[in-house]
Amino acid sequence: MECELLSIEDAATLLANEAFCAAVDEIGRLSAVAQALSHPITSTELFVKHAAAQQQRLYLALLHGKVVGFLKTGVKHLFYITRKGEYVEMDPLCVLDFYVHEDCQRHGIGLLLFQQLLQTTNESPSRFAYDRPSPKLIAFLKKHAQLVDFFPQPNNFVVFDAYFQ
Repeated sequence: MECELLSIEDAATLLANEAFCAAVDEIGRLSAVAQALSHPITSTELFVKHAAAQQQRLYLALLHGKVVGFLKTGVKHLFYITRKGEYVEMDPLCVLDFYVHEDCQRHGIGLLLFQQLLQTTNESPSRFAYDRPSPKLIAFLKKHAQLVDFFPQPNNFVVFDAYFQ
């Protein structure tokens, strides 16, 4: 499957295209359903509201002009508890939401989105915090980034041990 990848880093760019706004709203809804969330955590409205303050960016995968996947990032202020029980304040770039339409999963689209993130940020996968990663994302990170070890956090963000090495 050959995809076109887009990166949107400001609200004006997204708002300039009504079709993308509708697609982001729909795929954000599908992401919420897949994660059994009570409401979407990705929508045009939320991106417009938080894009600047959280340095959010949307990576979109298009197949034949249709949005079939996305990855949303942003900076969050987190309190991380070490294995010794110490609190560490940090402001990592976070993977906030990541979804590929069910019909397009296991075709490399998620990997393309993730590679685009790595190329754009010039960071390794271990340098991100992951917001409530699903079992599928944990398996994806194990397979493609060899990330396994982390200390569970009350805020449900996963910061892999490799972040601190």
